[in-house]
Amino acid sequence: MLSLLLGALSLAAAALFALLLYLRRKHSRSPFPGLPSPPDPQWLVGHVEDRTVGLDASLKQICADHANASGVTAMWYFGTPTVTVLRSEDARVILQSTPARMNMPGFVKRQLEMITGRKNILLLEGKEWKFHRQAIMRALNKDTMDKAKGVAVDMSLKLCDSLAKAGKQQQQTITIELLPTMQMLTLDIFGAAAFSFAFNNCLNMRRHPVADAIQVLKDEYERRMNSPVLGYFFNTPTEKNREHARARKKVRDFIEGIVEERMAKANREGELGDDVLGHLLRARAREDLKEKDGRKREQDQLVEETMADVILTLIFAGQDTTSLALTYALLEVARNPGVERLCLEEIDKVWTETDQTSVPDPSDLAYCAAVIQEALRLFPPLPGMVRTLTKPVTVGTKGVDACEIPVGTYTYMPFWLIQRDGRNYERPLEFLPERWAERDGVGPWRERSGGAKENKRTDADAGSAEEKKDGDDRNDAQEAAEVAPGNRDAFFSFSAGGRSCVGERLARLELTLVFA
Repeated sequence: MLSLLLGALSLAAAALFALLLYLRRKHSRSPFPGLPSPPDPQWLVGHVEDRTVGLDASLKQICADHANASGVTAMWYFGTPTVTVLRSEDARVILQSTPARMNMPGFVKRQLEMITGRKNILLLEGKEWKFHRQAIMRALNKDTMDKAKGVAVDMSLKLCDSLAKAGKQQQQTITIELLPTMQMLTLDIFGAAAFSFAFNNCLNMRRHPVADAIQVLKDEYERRMNSPVLGYFFNTPTEKNREHARARKKVRDFIEGIVEERMAKANREGELGDDVLGHLLRARAREDLKEKDGRKREQDQLVEETMADVILTLIFAGQDTTSLALTYALLEVARNPGVERLCLEEIDKVWTETDQTSVPDPSDLAYCAAVIQEALRLFPPLPGMVRTLTKPVTVGTKGVDACEIPVGTYTYMPFWLIQRDGRNYERPLEFLPERWAERDGVGPWRERSGGAKENKRTDADAGSAEEKKDGDDRNDAQEAAEVAPGNRDAFFSFSAGGRSCVGERLARLELTLVFA
């Protein structure tokens, strides 16, 4: 018996060793002959970000350092043949040609499912994805936008009052952690605007228990993405898995309870409410009533569980986008006194001219919006995006190194690098809101015209970017105004194409008003 056991173990060890050699040899070769590939891939998953060296450095290692002259690289992404691109033209044509197919690696899909559920819009495809996207777009209508404006200003003022009160009680300058504070604020805004719930994070200056659970899930997502093998297993009896399960149950029970309570109220009073949740429930009700040939359409309905998945997706995607953008915008303003001065001038003018009972029009805050835009360019909340090609796409420079990528290929677009690449932006590493806004003399700021054509740069410009300089006090903003208009075709912080961020308009509105 012992000899049989030893023999079985020997065979298993030999099989594992053979698999290791096969994967190592497979991942050491470029998956697409003719395209360069980064060296030293991980033996199991291939080329993934090394998060121990920082996002910028890790992305450069696998997407830029070994790219060809047009910024194209071939790699193994979680063991799958993948092409990465750095030119904005290549990224945009990929995003616009693959609107409804994500086909994420199984490990990444598993992580998202364990946070937002199987019916979240990030994972859905085809007709089901289209239905949910249209439902969310109908929910984010003019009424909900108008409500969100008031909520954003009201919650921001509550935060300011709480900070002033804390400073008065302590009789000294207080220190806060900026990102956690912005996360509390943006969750307060989302709760009030989306489903009329008061988390009161800013009022109490501490996180609501559900907010604590949401943060646990976010932290666990990051930790597990750094451990592709161990992070896949959620059912093993470890303390981290138990903590994740408790947090997930708390968040889902909370959201499903709100949905159930709203539907019960609608049955009693016939009113679903005028917030995002109310409009989503109306979309479900309309779909329930649609019939074709006497039968319900073959489409999953927005039942309570699915509704919870939708709301959770909006929370996790929306809160990160807004809280990170606000954090980086405030940090950059603190590092650039000239920008701070111009912001305060515009804010004082707009608020002075606004009736005390109304909310400023975000379109009047063009320079503040430009600060947000520039923060999103330099620090996109989503550093990259994966797409599976549904039709062939040609990438690279025509007549130089252009190549056709076949159907079914994974493509990875590192937005973080694309929006910092000299091919796409002039002086790409400098924080220059003036690339997005302009004015005549000392008149009001307005959105700056210009785009890809005005910003066309050669591949040789990619390595000519100046290092970013902090603390420049631009007294007259003349130097900054000389920068070329921002290349809007190279801006992907809300993605692009059919899979672009459905909440972009709401996010921009909230960001501008909260910042101001």
